[in-house]
Amino acid sequence: MDGDFEEPDEWYGSDPDPVMNTWYDAEQASIPMRYQIEDRYDYPWPYDGNLRTASEESEIIIIIGSNTSCLNLDFQGYCNGPLQDGTAYRYQFRGYTEGGYTDTLLSEPISTVPKANLTWLWILLGVLGGLLLAAVIILGVIYFMRLHPDFFSKKSDNHLKGNENPMTITGEESVHKKPKHSKPVKLSKYDEYFNMMCADMEFRFSEEYEELRNVGRDQSWLVAELPSNKGKNRYTNILPYDRTRLQLEETEGDETSDYINANWIPGFNSQTEFIATQGPLPGTKDDFWRMIWEYDVKTIVMVTQCTERER
Repeated sequence: MDGDFEEPDEWYGSDPDPVMNTWYDAEQASIPMRYQIEDRYDYPWPYDGNLRTASEESEIIIIIGSNTSCLNLDFQGYCNGPLQDGTAYRYQFRGYTEGGYTDTLLSEPISTVPKANLTWLWILLGVLGGLLLAAVIILGVIYFMRLHPDFFSKKSDNHLKGNENPMTITGEESVHKKPKHSKPVKLSKYDEYFNMMCADMEFRFSEEYEELRNVGRDQSWLVAELPSNKGKNRYTNILPYDRTRLQLEETEGDETSDYINANWIPGFNSQTEFIATQGPLPGTKDDFWRMIWEYDVKTIVMVTQCTERER
C-alpha cells in the first residue's frame, strides 16, 4: 500500500478492527464526519512462509466514490458511496500486518467538481425565447402590413377625419356593422336569387339599399362641401369621399375646377377600375365630358331611370 505511515504508538492486534462510521452515516450527519469505504482487504498473494521485502511492491487502484449501490437504504455496511459535488475531502489508508495495523497521514484536501449551476442557463434561454418571440411578432406585423398596406392609414384617417364631418355616425350605425341581408350568391343560383329579390315589388332590393345609407359615413367629404362645389352636387347627401374622389385637371388656375361628383371604385384588376358619378347637371355637363376625355373612358353605363320621382 503506497503512502507514508504514521509511526504508531503501539501496534494493535490483528484481531480487533476499529469500528468506523459508514458512508451512510456521513451522508446523514450535519457536520463533516470521517467514514470508512471498504471492509478490511486481504491481499491474495501466495504466502510461502517468508515476509515480503520492500522491493516487492504491488499496486491496487481504488476509485473513491464509485459505488452507486450505496444509495440503497437497505444497505448499511461499509460502502464506497458517491461523493458530494463541490466538497473538499481528505483520505488516508490503513495497512495491516500480522502484528496489527496503522494509518497513513491524511492527504491534502481534494475538492470535487461543483454541481453545475443551471440558473444562468435558464436566464439565457428566457432571454433567447423573448427575443425569438419579439422577432416572430415583428415578422407577423410586417407580413400583415404587406397583405393590408392601407390598414393603419385607414384607421388613422377615420379617426382624424370622421369627426370633422357633421354626418359622422357611431355605435350600431357604424359602417363596420355587417349588413343583415347581404351575402354571397353562387353563380348557379343567381337566377333564383334575382327572382326572389324582385318579388313583392322588389321589396328585398329596397331592404338592401336602405342598409347602404350608413355605409361610408365615417369618411370625410370636405371638398364636396366647399361653397364653390356645393352647386355641382345633384344631391346634398350623395357626395364623393375626399380619399377616393376623382380629380380633374385644373383649368385657368382655378383650384376648384378639379372637382366633380365622382368616386373611384375598385375592381378585379385595379383600385381605380371603375368610376361612379352622378347624372350631370346643366352646370356640370362640361365637367362630365372632360372626365370622359381625360380618363379615356370607353364605356358609359347608366344605372338609373331617365325619370325618377317625376324628375
